[in-house]
Amino acid sequence: MKRILLALSLIAVQQELCAKRIAVITASYQNKEYFQWSLDSLFAQDHDDWYCLYTDDRSPDGTGDFVEQYIKEKVLKTKWC
Repeated sequence: MKRILLALSLIAVQQELCAKRIAVITASYQNKEYFQWSLDSLFAQDHDDWYCLYTDDRSPDGTGDFVEQYIKEKVLKTKWC
């Protein structure tokens, strides 16, 4: 009985922690024109416990390269400001 209660308690704590974290998944293809708008919007949110998975399907317009550079610059600014 004690093991079951402990397991239920751990599950409840895990669910509470996971409930606060937000996952943002952004799929992109030839999105060079709009990626900065969508990522700026994400970084401007008040909730700070999130992570983003940004996928680019090898866009011929270079979206992936632009996103990679944007993230590097944004993370450095965020870390050091």
